[in-house]
Amino acid sequence: MAKSKVFIWALCIGALTISGCRQDDNDEALTRAMVNFDQAFVPVLYYSMQGDANRAKHAALYLAFEWQKMDMRYRHRYEDDKAWQDGFDRIDAWLGDALYEIDNNCAVVGANLLEHVRYEWTELRKSREIAYYPDYLYNAQAASSWLRQVLSDKRACQTEWEAIAQQIALLNTSCWQAVNESPDPGLYKLDEAEQAYLQQQKDRMSHYLVQLNESVSCAQADKMVAACQGLSPAIWEAIGVFGNFEASKTYFAER
Repeated sequence: MAKSKVFIWALCIGALTISGCRQDDNDEALTRAMVNFDQAFVPVLYYSMQGDANRAKHAALYLAFEWQKMDMRYRHRYEDDKAWQDGFDRIDAWLGDALYEIDNNCAVVGANLLEHVRYEWTELRKSREIAYYPDYLYNAQAASSWLRQVLSDKRACQTEWEAIAQQIALLNTSCWQAVNESPDPGLYKLDEAEQAYLQQQKDRMSHYLVQLNESVSCAQADKMVAACQGLSPAIWEAIGVFGNFEASKTYFAER
C-alpha cells in the first residue's frame, strides 16, 4: 500500500493549490467533485481496458490530481461515518496500485484494479444515498461483463443459474434506470452533442435489453450471449460521455 501513496503523491506534487484544498460542505459541490473525478477516471479506465498503456499513462496524471483534490476535501466530510473514510482508504489503495501498474505498462492489470475503484465509489454513494446517474451505467457494465463471461461457459450455465438470474435482474434494473432517467446536463457537464450521443446509446441499450429478455424467456444461452455482446459496447459508449478525454491529454501536455 505504501507504493500507492508514494506514486500518487509523486504524480501530483506541486500541482495542488491552497484553494484546491478548501473544504466545501455543499451537497451539490460533493456531487460535482465526483463528476470531476469521473471525467478524469473514465479515460484511464477506457484506455486501460483497451490495453493502451501509453494513452492510459498520459491520462493518469489528470486522474491522480483529481483524486488528491477529492481526497483532501471530502475524506472527512462525514466525520461520524467510519465506513465513508474506510472507503476512501480503499479507493486510495486500489487507485495507487492501478496507476503504478499502468506506469509499468501493465494496462490490463491496471484496468482490473480500476474496477475495484469503480465498485468502491458506487458502494459509497449507495451508503449515503447519493443519486449519481453514471452508477446505473457502471452497474450495468459490470453485470453485462459478468454475464458475457459466464454464459460463454456451458458448464457454468448449468451450475450457476441462480447467480446468472441475479445478474440478469441487476442488468435489467440498471439499464432501465439509465434509459428512463436523464442526467442533468449542467451538473454532468454535457453539451447538446453529448446529450444526443448518450440518447443514441440508450436506444441501443433498450434494443439489446429486449433481445436479452426474450432469449432468457426461451432459455437460449447463445442468444443471451449475443445480446450481452451488443449491450456492452453501448454501455461503454454511454460511460464514455462522462469522461473528459481532451482534458486527459492536455493536462499531461501542460505539466
